[in-house]
Amino acid sequence: DLQDTQLTSLSSLVSTLKKAISDSVANNDATGLMTQVQNIFTQASAILNSKDANGDYIYGGGKTDVPPVTVNSLAALQALPTTAAAFANGNLKKSVQVADGINVSYGVTASDVGTDLMQMLKDISTFDAGGSGNFNSATSLTTAQNTFLTNAIGQITTAGVNLNAATAANGYVSNRLTDAQTQQASMTTLYKGFASDIQDTNMADAATQLSLNQTQLQAALQVTAGLHQLSLLNYLK
Repeated sequence: DLQDTQLTSLSSLVSTLKKAISDSVANNDATGLMTQVQNIFTQASAILNSKDANGDYIYGGGKTDVPPVTVNSLAALQALPTTAAAFANGNLKKSVQVADGINVSYGVTASDVGTDLMQMLKDISTFDAGGSGNFNSATSLTTAQNTFLTNAIGQITTAGVNLNAATAANGYVSNRLTDAQTQQASMTTLYKGFASDIQDTNMADAATQLSLNQTQLQAALQVTAGLHQLSLLNYLK
């Protein structure tokens, strides 16, 4: 499933960001952090703005012809008043009937799965641009830089948990839909077989077969009755 693969990739980007931050703190050196942050933004944006085979945006939430992520650079994300402004997707979720009286909603939006990650990227970029930032020159972290990055590790951990939960939920729905499709295909084949048997039935042959089946059933019942009688006789002896 394409969507499941993409969500897994998005989760991997969260893990990559967490490792980059953790390594910066552990090594007391953040000189390469912003390069990784930029790369993660680029990859995440590409995933959230991906299209299906029909050219529709997968995470558009009903807005199939509008890119869900509106910014194309980390600087543009940083300049926004809120992270929510980075998303233009709708909130429409599709629903399909998988059984009598049972409907399943499916599909996730860019803001559903991308907000936490984009918030982290925005926060890091904003701090880097401030007076205590400039990670590219941070061959030795200041107290402010260390405190910020240490706190960010906890936040990115929470983001990873939320994204993994969304990925698992999407996988569950995908499996239900696949099972429903398989069951429907089996039922269709069965019904076609019934229809074909009815159309191809020769009434004389059907009557003969019914008589034969009744004879075989009567014989089987007689054998069963005999076995019961035999068991009872043996017991009485």
